[in-house]
Amino acid sequence: MNYKLITSATITATAVLSVNPAIAADDNNIIVTATRTAQTVDDSLASVTVLTSEQIEQQQANDVPALLNGIQGIDISNNGGLGKATSIYMRGTNSSHVLVLIDGVRIGSATLGTVSLQDIPVSQIERIEIIRGPRASLYGSDAIGGVIQIFTKQAKSDQVNASVGYGTLNTTKLSAGFNTVKNNNQFSLNMAYLETKGINALKTSDPDEDGYTNASVSANYKHQFSKKHWITATLLYSEGNNQYDDSYTATNVLQADFSQLAAGINYAVAATGNWQINLKASQSQDNSDNIKNGSPNGSFNTTRDLFSWQNDFTLSDSLMLTAGIDYQNDKVNSTTQYDKTSRDNKGYFVQQQWFGNSNDLIAALRVDDNQAFGNHTTGNLSWGINLNSDYRLIASYGTGFKAPTFNNLYYPSSGNSTIKPEESKSYELELRHKFSNGHWNINLYQTKITNLIVYPAPTYQVTNLDKSTIEGMEVATTLKQKTYDIRAQLSFIDPTNDNTKKVLPRRAKRSLTLNINENTGNWRSGLEIIVKSSRFDNTNNTTLLPGYALVNLTSQYTLSKNWKLRGKISNLLDEQYQTTSNYNNEGLGAFVSVHYSGN
Repeated sequence: MNYKLITSATITATAVLSVNPAIAADDNNIIVTATRTAQTVDDSLASVTVLTSEQIEQQQANDVPALLNGIQGIDISNNGGLGKATSIYMRGTNSSHVLVLIDGVRIGSATLGTVSLQDIPVSQIERIEIIRGPRASLYGSDAIGGVIQIFTKQAKSDQVNASVGYGTLNTTKLSAGFNTVKNNNQFSLNMAYLETKGINALKTSDPDEDGYTNASVSANYKHQFSKKHWITATLLYSEGNNQYDDSYTATNVLQADFSQLAAGINYAVAATGNWQINLKASQSQDNSDNIKNGSPNGSFNTTRDLFSWQNDFTLSDSLMLTAGIDYQNDKVNSTTQYDKTSRDNKGYFVQQQWFGNSNDLIAALRVDDNQAFGNHTTGNLSWGINLNSDYRLIASYGTGFKAPTFNNLYYPSSGNSTIKPEESKSYELELRHKFSNGHWNINLYQTKITNLIVYPAPTYQVTNLDKSTIEGMEVATTLKQKTYDIRAQLSFIDPTNDNTKKVLPRRAKRSLTLNINENTGNWRSGLEIIVKSSRFDNTNNTTLLPGYALVNLTSQYTLSKNWKLRGKISNLLDEQYQTTSNYNNEGLGAFVSVHYSGN
């Protein structure tokens, strides 16, 4: 690895990605999530997948879960179509074991402990970095299965853009925005709207259409004071309405008004030639107001204030030291009466990166001091060795934890204020091979989780009872051949509850994704095949959901310099499948859109 080049990139622009990750979008080969500093995908010692803006456009997905469903190591469960409650399982861990960031801002519900991925608008996304494996040593709680970082759109040149689309289920998408770059200022503003009448979410309820709307805005601003210091600000806000079916109250008319916010302001300065300082203040909100038969039926609102101070020291051409402090305050405002409605967490982290000619080593340590449960220490160690110019072997070990949620600790009748954090230990071995027109990698991993939080019958009082062992293998390859771009991903996983010897629910043991994209002249077309094996829907493994195969077709035609026409056929085979028991998924669908971009 040429560490001088990475250090230079860190000092000039991408180092600030620890506080403003959006800047990384200028180079699809640069990532920041794995180490909180800039590095190339090839040099990373983590298992990484990057969805670029081109790939996101190619997929033409209407929501984030559809973007992620074909990624190796990821499983999705959905409660009835576009906009409905969706859970993500990374490498077999729980849906609450994945940390999600938007432009470096931690998002999610402090009561449920999960993220409403279905409400993050795809129209606002520039790029997504997916890191598999624990990263608690850098980010603290939640990052047991991995980290997903979403980057919103940013200004690269003066440009105006707009699009309009329509498809099956009366699905309508509108978007518009502009970018401007003048002197030392960059500004981007984008707005989007999505509406669908939806499908009948619950299979056994009276047939009805459960609609969904989402209106959003994003903004990015950067001012460069000099080559050594600059300030950036980011914003993503979305709000809408979700009509849904609940299996417990199938005859009632249920809906929720929701909103999400991720906003931050960042200041970066090169204090000396070898010392970079990044300061960040941000806030995220996750709000939900439930409505039952036209009347209010409870609200759950999370406000999360975050502050970060990160220091990157370039000690030599082969050594970088990162150290910093994170502060987080979670506040809950709800119609449910919690015993406590706020808590603080302070995280202290240090990371050493060493890069040699043939060997790379990263070691990280973090201590979290939480107001609710005290101190928790996590660490990570990764070693990469170049076997020759084409092969690389990487071995990693990491620990993680999941902090108890407000529901776990303080929910009336079932909460337990003495509950402990869930804890994990993960081991991974990866072999990578690069060749002239592509690459492949094989990953073997094992994760052991203890103190899993459960609500056992008959009291349903929350407790740390279960433990699990998850073992898996992932194989991925990319091949570029003339006008074709081919990607294949294969995952095998064995997620087991150690106490009951049962398979953890809603995880498919086997999955395969194949993407074939072709670019010829003004045409760009794509084929996506996603195959998932059967899964159990409950902990006792008595409810089996059959496997399924999805075939999606996409096409784009460049009408002129400024105009493009896109179309997609999703679920071409009209597969009738479920990822959550008794909840339908969308069948055969089509969507057409027109896009404009120009100066």
